[in-house]
Amino acid sequence: MTSKVIAALFITAFLSAQVMAQNGPQGRSMGPMVEHLKLSDEQQKQFDALASDFRKEMVDQHAGVSKARLELVDLLKADNPDRAKIADQMGKVSALESAAKLKALDHWFAVNKILTPDQQKQWKDDLGRIVEGRMAARAQRGSRQDCPCGAEGRGMQGHPR
Repeated sequence: MTSKVIAALFITAFLSAQVMAQNGPQGRSMGPMVEHLKLSDEQQKQFDALASDFRKEMVDQHAGVSKARLELVDLLKADNPDRAKIADQMGKVSALESAAKLKALDHWFAVNKILTPDQQKQWKDDLGRIVEGRMAARAQRGSRQDCPCGAEGRGMQGHPR
């Protein structure tokens, strides 16, 4: 598996963990990953502020990526597709996706900065387990070779020729 794929999975797992970790300790539920950290009240306030800001930024990032992808689809559907325009738009989509991943990485480091060394270790361990689980699930899904033609789960044996 390439380092780009591993990095993408890491960021995806991290984003999912942020969605799980939405609330504080005063009677509200937190995701298991954040519960393991045993944050102080001050750390929880900082974490909540970082998570809120991050989620707001990601709304804009995801909207930009979605819009760029829709524009790419329009270019691909054109009566006379222009390869240069399509390639340029693909570059824009990639750049926006990369920017979103970098923002997630920046957020990870910002959260890591408010943690004690023991909490940092727990944060990394929990995230590592999430990434490993997702990699295993992705590998299992990939082995089924799902196909839009309806031959999902059967590999090439069920593929119409």
